[in-house]
Amino acid sequence: MKLITRGSIAILGALVLLIGMSPINVNANPAAYGFGMPSSGYSYVLYGAPYTILRAYSSSGYALGDATIAAVRARSDSTYGGYYYDVLMTRLELQPLKTPAGSGYYYWGMNQQSKITMPLNGNQLPVNFAPQASMPSGSSTWDVGFTGGISGKDFGFSLKTGYSSTITENCYDISANSNSGITVITYDYKTTRTLLSNSGGIKAAINKWTTNNHQTFGACTYKTPIGNTNDSVVNYSVSFRYAYVYGNTTWDGNTTQVVDAALGTASISLLYSGTCAP
Repeated sequence: MKLITRGSIAILGALVLLIGMSPINVNANPAAYGFGMPSSGYSYVLYGAPYTILRAYSSSGYALGDATIAAVRARSDSTYGGYYYDVLMTRLELQPLKTPAGSGYYYWGMNQQSKITMPLNGNQLPVNFAPQASMPSGSSTWDVGFTGGISGKDFGFSLKTGYSSTITENCYDISANSNSGITVITYDYKTTRTLLSNSGGIKAAINKWTTNNHQTFGACTYKTPIGNTNDSVVNYSVSFRYAYVYGNTTWDGNTTQVVDAALGTASISLLYSGTCAP
């Protein structure tokens, strides 16, 4: 299933939809979708077919960026104490767009925020979530996965990450919390608009970096009672800032060209069909 949504609300350009996503057995390596998982002990389902694409627009209708969503659930092959042990992993890849605006000018999309909200349902019990802290400085590429497994009451996982940096100031921050079974993972990018005297340097470098594709991940572990077939609804929200630039290949991140206006924002709620069997 592929979905492109367009919001034309004057302030935020926000659109909220609820779409059912049936699970599909994953026969290929889940790593193809950006997820690293143990080779045994778990069964996997991929939600979607395999991606959903969400598009954000400026208030004047210019496309600023796409977000490609993928989700995989891992479930323990065996039950423990009447529960399956589940891991829901999501990936949201931001792709800023360059859109012609006439007379040689372009809107340059810039990553601003990615938010994943993952609520549990029924009598599922939360165990853990990730990531739990801000990433180090610099740009990064990383896989999401979990290590470890189930031993008695212990069920743990950790993200494996790899990153390389050419910028010495934080390009983005991650905040994460889980309360009452609702996990929220937020990535905030450090796009900047300042006075002419600050148009270059590290701020411009960060601005230019935020025009690149970037993957954001969220994951939570939980226990699902045998026979619980409740669906799960995960909300994804993205926003993009933008620069108004003459020419489509020459922008250096100049902070004075970043538009001081409402962000282009879009959101979607995906309904992931529940299943009690692995």
